[in-house]
Amino acid sequence: MRRAALALLFVSACAGTRSDLCRTLLDEQRALAEKARDCETALAAPPVDQCAAAASACTDADRRLLESEAACVKNLPRCIDPQTCKGDSCVDATPGADAAWRDQRDGCRRLAAEVSAVCAAALNRTR
Repeated sequence: MRRAALALLFVSACAGTRSDLCRTLLDEQRALAEKARDCETALAAPPVDQCAAAASACTDADRRLLESEAACVKNLPRCIDPQTCKGDSCVDATPGADAAWRDQRDGCRRLAAEVSAVCAAALNRTR
């Protein structure tokens, strides 16, 4: 009985970790879509329940890499394209600002470059 209770607790904890990771990834996609909207089209994130099933292929090390990437994206500024900018938000729209933003975004993506091939494939991420 005690082993069964411990096993259930362990499975629940793992499932929670996968769901937490998926919520983090979903929040990352939403933040990226909002910040990139003036410069590019962001991809839609899969529903959390589909992600949680796929995330079982990811190790703790994979999860830490993905969480680092998500934290980086959260701290990105909003991209401003000087070619299409209108209104008060154009104060920071200097030539090349959109390219500099993309460089920052790519830096965030590089944080998760070492995610295992199995995890990347399960989450449908390019490496």
